[in-house]
Amino acid sequence: MAKVAVCLLLICCLALTLQAAKECLTVRGRVRCSSNVPIFIQLVDEDGTSSNDLMDETYPSKISGAFQASGCASDPVGHIDPELHIYHKCKGNELKKVKLILPVLAINKEYNYTDVIDLSGPFSSEEKVKKFPSSAKPCAGLGVTKKPK
Repeated sequence: MAKVAVCLLLICCLALTLQAAKECLTVRGRVRCSSNVPIFIQLVDEDGTSSNDLMDETYPSKISGAFQASGCASDPVGHIDPELHIYHKCKGNELKKVKLILPVLAINKEYNYTDVIDLSGPFSSEEKVKKFPSSAKPCAGLGVTKKPK
């Protein structure tokens, strides 16, 4: 009985010290909007039922629409599920969120969107939202080129 208790104790200690490996990625691309409205981008690890892990957030350049987001996350089982969440008002006055799922092959690498992401076009993953994420700080209704603090 004592051997079983010692084995269980060792297993518990080992389980507490093990952590899931961090997986990182960098995403680069360009967004386009038909009007000069705020655009805010988040790189997240989609966690399904629990809250998503925020990996990075940024604003695209007002001139070129270029953006870069980099970050790391870990999941206890399997790989992370990276997504870009793009918040915009490119189709009128309603705030929308586009979810772009990033391929597993992008994990621990750089992923470049070769085509411009045209936010005026249709997206099957687009939904209406009530407000920008609380960390977004649009300046006088226009996107800014520096990262939020």
